[in-house]
Amino acid sequence: MLADNRPVSQSGDPKAESGNLRYSARCSPDAALLSAANPGAIVPKNPQRQIYAIHLCHLVFDFLTSHEIAHIANGHVDYRAAECGIPYVSEADWLPNTPEGNLESQAMELDADAQLPVS
Repeated sequence: MLADNRPVSQSGDPKAESGNLRYSARCSPDAALLSAANPGAIVPKNPQRQIYAIHLCHLVFDFLTSHEIAHIANGHVDYRAAECGIPYVSEADWLPNTPEGNLESQAMELDADAQLPVS
């Protein structure tokens, strides 16, 4: 998004970036659609925007790593092993479209998110 001059205009010099990237048509919460669209990575041309893009990538990977470690540290993996015989937390193994499965899934995800350090 930082390689496009439209969405983030407060960082670096957005005039150095392209104004015609079609990223928004490919943005979707559906991983299968994103993978099929294969948007690829476009690096910002402006050095300040490049540094900011790298910083944001580091924050995302820190979040993901901390979130998954929190699942282990908070006993979610042990709970799933005891309940279902599955020694890992799988996002796809919840009881789909059931109140119990949805509640259990959301509770574990919120618990893992709540353990993350604020930076």
